[in-house]
Amino acid sequence: MTLFQSVGTPIDVSEGRCNSQNNENCIMAMPDAETLAIGYSPGLEAASATFKVRLLDVNALTLGTPIDTGLGTSDYHAQGSLFADMLGRLHAMQGGGAWKHTSVAAPTTFGSPAALTVRSGAVQLGGGSIIDASGVLDPFSGDLFCTFQHNGTYRMDGYGVAAPGVSLAPAARSQWGCLWRIPAGAQVGGPILPDGPYKLIDSGFSLQIKRQLVIGKETSGQRSLHLMWILRYSFTTLPSDFATYNIYYMKSTDGGTTWKNAAGDISLPKTGNGISILAYPYPGTSGSPTDGNSSFQDTLQDSLGVAIPPHPIAAGDWRNFDAFRVFAGNVGQGCEGAFDLDEDGYPMVVFAEYVSGGNTATAVAERAAGGLPYDPPATMVGIFASTAVYRLSHRRWNGSAWIGGVIDDSRNYLNAIPKLRIDANGRAIIFMSIPAASLGLRVFTLDRDEETWEGPTAIVESAEAEDARLIWSLRDPFNADRHWIAFNTGNDDRWLLPLQLTASVAEVNVANRIIAGRPPASIRHLMPRGVHF
Repeated sequence: MTLFQSVGTPIDVSEGRCNSQNNENCIMAMPDAETLAIGYSPGLEAASATFKVRLLDVNALTLGTPIDTGLGTSDYHAQGSLFADMLGRLHAMQGGGAWKHTSVAAPTTFGSPAALTVRSGAVQLGGGSIIDASGVLDPFSGDLFCTFQHNGTYRMDGYGVAAPGVSLAPAARSQWGCLWRIPAGAQVGGPILPDGPYKLIDSGFSLQIKRQLVIGKETSGQRSLHLMWILRYSFTTLPSDFATYNIYYMKSTDGGTTWKNAAGDISLPKTGNGISILAYPYPGTSGSPTDGNSSFQDTLQDSLGVAIPPHPIAAGDWRNFDAFRVFAGNVGQGCEGAFDLDEDGYPMVVFAEYVSGGNTATAVAERAAGGLPYDPPATMVGIFASTAVYRLSHRRWNGSAWIGGVIDDSRNYLNAIPKLRIDANGRAIIFMSIPAASLGLRVFTLDRDEETWEGPTAIVESAEAEDARLIWSLRDPFNADRHWIAFNTGNDDRWLLPLQLTASVAEVNVANRIIAGRPPASIRHLMPRGVHF
């Protein structure tokens, strides 16, 4: 079967060179069926750069003039993120915690910034940053969900993050994955007040969370939420380098109130005050003495056989953390963003798997030097090592186990950040560039009934696509066979490529049920007069 009905010509988005470090997963959104919004930051790594948005007419393929959100984007990871709600408003988030949105009356104007509060009477998410945010809209419930990593000197319940006996320097920050929700009623009737954020994954000292959220493919009722994440550890024995390792997964079928592993045999409800669903212990210590909300601990040992000590408060409410683990080992950073769901709602993830070389340190040596890696591989590799070798691999859930293997080990996938889409025919499509092999925009494909991946194959013959370095991917929520690719070239221009997949009757039918993001009848009466779908 031919993969693409048509491939457009790359469209130049940026005003000259642009910041190459914009959010790896979330710089495109569709406020309605006729409009694609794409974000970028002009001025390569410039401290004065602000996050800008351009609107594309998806029929004429013409770009509007740049819209300045006014949100700064100069800090690594803290760049703007973009997503759309049920009324077609665009929401932009920036690393310092600022959040802006357009209005129905003024769709090209971002209002005044608002700080995201945790809950009434609690500390704001200030004193740190909100990074790598991604948003998904449930077209049936109308709820908008956002996950992000928060990095700051305070937990969301106001407590400090130091482990017992460790003094907390201003630069020492805990990092965790959070969930934030704008209910449909708040979007329609206002005021637009977020529900949350709720702390999902508490990484603790010296760990970071890189995660990505995907909406389920249910055709009626509330859609499920699916989250994958990896760990990033700051080395003690290798200064100025990091390791990224392990892939984890969890899902929610009740709008984020309860989270389960893939098998569904472990269920984690929100605690009484609604924060801290998952928490990592501090290996080698007695855990955090101030966080009484931790509801998840590894009871036995990590992958090195090192015992995890009891948490002083949450003891007795432990579960095995490996029930959420998809893959154990070193992976390329950004790989948590390369996952999608098949026609049965089962997740698949594609990632760069470490093979050999590079700068390495053993977890035993890290702990001896005072480091605190959680559940690490025996040997950890630094992500900045240009001599490391990676292969392209995948894992998928088959209903009872994570299975999969190597897709391609004939090339080096160092610094590759793949993106994955699975269509209704069961075809898995990987969009990526392969920098270490000097290959630009490429695809791998796997049909549902096949056992062998095909590729890498060039998508379009153009100098810009062949020079592609970073790839962004968006499934069109209104046209099931349309897909959008954005990419940066080597000189940091940003380009947009429209793709039309081979028609799939089954998926088109699903898309027609949610045409233009039309909300269900149960909440349609809340629409203000003059708003039509």
